[in-house]
Amino acid sequence: MTDTTTSASTARDVDTGFTAAGISRVVDVLEAGIPDLHDGFQIYVSRHGVPVIDAAGGHARPDTPMTTDTLTLWFSSTKPLTAVAIGILWERGAIALDDLVRTYIPEFGAGKEAATIRHVLTHRGGFPFADFGQTGSWDELVERVMAAPANTPPGSAAMYHATAGWVVLGELVRRVDGRRIDQFVREEICEPLGMADTWLGIPAGRLDELRPKCAEIACKVPADDPARMIFDLPHLNTDAGLTWLSPGGCGRGPAHDLGKFYEMILGRGERHGVRIASPQTIEALTAVSRIGIPDMLITMTGEDPKWGVDIPWSLGFAPASQEFGPHASHRAVGHAGHASSIGYCDPEHGLAVVVVTNGLAGFERASQRMVALNTAIYSACGLADEAPTVVDPLGG
Repeated sequence: MTDTTTSASTARDVDTGFTAAGISRVVDVLEAGIPDLHDGFQIYVSRHGVPVIDAAGGHARPDTPMTTDTLTLWFSSTKPLTAVAIGILWERGAIALDDLVRTYIPEFGAGKEAATIRHVLTHRGGFPFADFGQTGSWDELVERVMAAPANTPPGSAAMYHATAGWVVLGELVRRVDGRRIDQFVREEICEPLGMADTWLGIPAGRLDELRPKCAEIACKVPADDPARMIFDLPHLNTDAGLTWLSPGGCGRGPAHDLGKFYEMILGRGERHGVRIASPQTIEALTAVSRIGIPDMLITMTGEDPKWGVDIPWSLGFAPASQEFGPHASHRAVGHAGHASSIGYCDPEHGLAVVVVTNGLAGFERASQRMVALNTAIYSACGLADEAPTVVDPLGG
């Protein structure tokens, strides 16, 4: 059963190009992934500011259907929210992007002293493993990252910082502004944009209320696959996992909330008359800032063709991702999350797209799923020549 609000019609006389048949083909891609790739899904798509798909299907947890209001875990699709928080401080003159992190966090050391804010935003800080496998309170996490030794000299190499760099950025926000990163993002970004159900970690005081709305994460990697250990994360379904604060990967909310964020990016800092940041700030954050530097860490993680090549990066965003599909323009920008989610916008075509699943299917299968899905999206609104006639999320 699919919970869906889809429309091939338009609002404000805007032609989205979507047809009912095209929308159905998009949703079919995700339906076909149940249960091999995920137990449930959410998808939100808008074009030129007009929502055309807000749908959910499958189960959020056993015996509980996934709905469009379920709180799903976004993993690294959370990163752009923290990046915009940094951008807001930069716009206000509170920080400069080439300032040393130590300017604001004096205990940031152990070989990391030369790291700038820009280094951290572009995964060149040199400390990708500083909090690897660590849990605990925010203060405990910050203390570990600040004391951890650098793996490479800051600025000398690109190594994807899944969480550690974002702990630093989150603590920087607290040191400069006084508010913890979850509060800052909530008050400066989510509430103004109407992202009422978005949280960077479920607040402990609201856990009993919000726990039933949260989707459970399931590992879909075969038991005999060595990569399973990367995706078998049952602790994220516990109370400790639900309240976990790590601003590079703990965002939870419905897909349509993250869609509002990307509509703001399309609006160059503004959505529905509410301005979050200046056009110049959004342009600076989303423009390519790192190119020609292959990622050493991603090179070591698998044999997928995208690993080990020069992957461009913006300031906290990933432009030109392979997972946007072959029809995305060169201006598309966003971020994916741990083989389960993606959020992006394509300014060339006015598209905002968010997909979240609650199944961790492995990098290769998840990438194939996203490419098939985004191909169907571009086809559904007339931006691709052909739609796939047979949906095969396993790529067979």
